[in-house]
Amino acid sequence: LVVLEVLLLSLYAGRKFLIGERAGRCWQMFFLGSAFMLLELQSIARLALLYGSTWLTSAVVITGILLMILAANAIVIRVGQKLNQYVLYGLLFVSLVVSYLLPVNQILTWGAEVGNIGHPIVTFFTLFPMCMAAFIFATGFSSVKLPGRALAFNLFGAVIGALLEGLSMQFGINAMVILAALLYLGSFLCVLNV
Repeated sequence: LVVLEVLLLSLYAGRKFLIGERAGRCWQMFFLGSAFMLLELQSIARLALLYGSTWLTSAVVITGILLMILAANAIVIRVGQKLNQYVLYGLLFVSLVVSYLLPVNQILTWGAEVGNIGHPIVTFFTLFPMCMAAFIFATGFSSVKLPGRALAFNLFGAVIGALLEGLSMQFGINAMVILAALLYLGSFLCVLNV
């Protein structure tokens, strides 16, 4: 009931942007927002396994994510449309596959025998998909005609992504990577139809 209430309140608050005229709808931004929330949950949970489940770990992960988003926006502002979204999506999907298949439990048991190289490997492959997603968002957002509408779609997508996080209780944290990949596929299909 709480999830339904949040969904209905979000639909009501954003009805002018989401349900209004068809022109200018930004479904790519919707899918990017919902998938990003799932990756954020997965990265916080996975890195909590490495560094401990403390407020400090969460703060470092969220700060790192915000810095990646800031860097992606700064680079897109400088480079402009020279970044190819098809290449970025390709890198995103490859990194999602690697992140999903990454044997985190085995890597964590390596320990001191191999110089604790497992921690940086897991950290990199956990955060790299989010970096690619930040670049995709920045390049996609730079070309929208109605930025307010695009942000409304993105925020509504983030609400849906936050609601979908509840599925992690049933299917596990790693399953969120599969769901995020499906949502990113939806955003890629929106790019192809534009």
